[in-house]
Amino acid sequence: MQTRRIRVFERSQLIVGQQGLEERDLALLARYEDEHRLGAFEIGWHCLKLKEHVGVFASGDLVLEILPKAEAPQRREDAALVGKWSRALRGMLAVAYDLPLAVAGSDQLESSDESLLDFFARHFLAQVRTLVRGGLAKGYRRVQDRVPGVKGKFIVGDLGIDAIVHRERQLCEYDVFDQDIIHNRLLAQAVAALRFAPLKPATLEEARALAAAFPDLSPVRVTAETFAALSWDRRTTAYKSAMDFARLILLGQSPIQRPGETQALTLLFAMNDLFETYIGALMLRAARQRGWKARLQSSLPFWEDLPIRPDIVLEADGRCIILDTKWKVLSTRRPGMDDLRQMYAYNRFFAAEQAYLVYPDVNGLGDRQGHYRDPDRPLQCGLIFVSLFDGDKLASDAGERLLAAVTKQV
Repeated sequence: MQTRRIRVFERSQLIVGQQGLEERDLALLARYEDEHRLGAFEIGWHCLKLKEHVGVFASGDLVLEILPKAEAPQRREDAALVGKWSRALRGMLAVAYDLPLAVAGSDQLESSDESLLDFFARHFLAQVRTLVRGGLAKGYRRVQDRVPGVKGKFIVGDLGIDAIVHRERQLCEYDVFDQDIIHNRLLAQAVAALRFAPLKPATLEEARALAAAFPDLSPVRVTAETFAALSWDRRTTAYKSAMDFARLILLGQSPIQRPGETQALTLLFAMNDLFETYIGALMLRAARQRGWKARLQSSLPFWEDLPIRPDIVLEADGRCIILDTKWKVLSTRRPGMDDLRQMYAYNRFFAAEQAYLVYPDVNGLGDRQGHYRDPDRPLQCGLIFVSLFDGDKLASDAGERLLAAVTKQV
């Protein structure tokens, strides 16, 4: 099947006819939004409006890639800019979700010609192939079945029709040691989700071959709690990297399809959340190197049963510093009032010495320190603009730079 690959930036608009966008694509995306209420797409008159989600939407022959963009208005949207942000998105996802990809800026992330879907599928399938070749893990599971004689625990009160027809067999509950464990089920379902995706022929062939390599496994209804409840032992530790990919494929804003729903494979991420997770991962690493303590999404009771939860809390030498990330392009060093009120609450509740709003550095505005007119005690909120790039490559030391900017102002 010949695929149509469309690449567009977040918060932009695409008119039917541009990059091969068709009316049927608008109908498909509108139906998907109605079913899932994701808020990634807005359908206009013969046009598609992208919101604040990035990633890929694939259905039928359509592969729609949505790239992040934090650039000055005068920057022309050419192939170089598309390549820059395509590589940046892959690097940010690798860091944010601790995926087993090459480090940002390396050759493995350099090729932006490969679609994001192919890129993820190729790395995921390589992880699964290694597991299959090494032998899938086995574990114990409890089953109920009719067996000759008694095996395990005999089920009393079995009055079904089978009990009458097959009196020589008893309904028993017993343990089985095989490959039908939750880890294998999740990987198999993730591989199966790729079998009919609009991938390159070689990637598609690999997905189908690996799907056939799995034994018959019990289906599982996948939710976020399914992955949170996974336990790990010496047999399944090797699954962790592949499971990170499986989680994104099966969950990442794309619920398992139910009969009648639009068949699509999506890897879509709210860009503000991705920026928060990316900066948080970098700050954890940078703080650890300096001997600081960093906590992500630390919460305190705020109003009734609602918590207050800043993105990053830094602690060192008895000081508390709050960081909150915002995926916004500011044209002046004046933040929004809602953001300032939010940081004021963080200051008060966490007894912080400093609080900082962290934005991507786009217009070279320079950091700023500001003060609240609080009658009780001095409270501060600064602005830090973090540079995400070294040239056109994602900067690997952005976390160290951000921490240096924080300590410079403290």
